[in-house]
Amino acid sequence: MLIIRLWVKKKEAEKCFLNFKKMAEEEFLNNLPDNALTYTTLAAVQARSGEMESSLQTLQKAIKIDSALHFEFAGVLCLQGKVTEALEELEKAFENGYRDLLCLKLTPDLEILRYDIRFGNLLKKYFR
Repeated sequence: MLIIRLWVKKKEAEKCFLNFKKMAEEEFLNNLPDNALTYTTLAAVQARSGEMESSLQTLQKAIKIDSALHFEFAGVLCLQGKVTEALEELEKAFENGYRDLLCLKLTPDLEILRYDIRFGNLLKKYFR
């Protein structure tokens, strides 16, 4: 019975995610085509969908619009599995004054960094 409930929940979650993906692709691009956050959001959705090449191209569009969104870029890079590049972007964010420790700890996109010693070292360096 538990397996059936979990399967139903997974299907509901997939449906919600696909609805969000469709909305992001249509609404965000139509209403906010010059906003870098439109493209970081789309790149994250594409990465979560396994569309890594599209995600990379979309992230590049975001960077062209606003190259200073280092925290957001780090999240997308984590979803793409590019941990070293993500850490480099986080360090740039820290160098530019980013200090939202709660967001760093709770953002699901950064989950891959949680047990990386380099991430811990960055936190120690900038959050003494």
